[in-house]
Amino acid sequence: MKSGDKVIAITMGDPEGIGGEVIALALKRLDILNAGRFILIGDAKVLKQCRGANIARVDVPYRNPAEGSLKFLDKAIELIKGGVVDWLVTAPLSKERVSVYAKGFVGHTEYLAEAFGIKSFDMMFVAGGMRLTIATRHMPLK
Repeated sequence: MKSGDKVIAITMGDPEGIGGEVIALALKRLDILNAGRFILIGDAKVLKQCRGANIARVDVPYRNPAEGSLKFLDKAIELIKGGVVDWLVTAPLSKERVSVYAKGFVGHTEYLAEAFGIKSFDMMFVAGGMRLTIATRHMPLK
């Protein structure tokens, strides 16, 4: 399967954050837009600015930003497990807000690992030819 045939889910993260704006800006780039078909998961009112023939939106209702952040991620997990989605991109969420709403929440990486039953995992950043895996996660600098 070529990368242009992939279905890419993007969760918008915190509905009061920068996720919607970052997604809209990214999808204006042709190299990104041509990477596949997109399913944007989040608040349809925020995501309406994202347009394109290969863009679908999934509106997920929520009562507060923390709940929304997790419900968007849960919907993406459901679509991945159902074989609908090939790749997942997540926009930022507020770990502080979500951890109050969902006790024990640490971050996207840990949440996804638990959802898929993965015990040994890491977080990697990719930019061009560079791959970076960090040694520690979510540790306060103090």
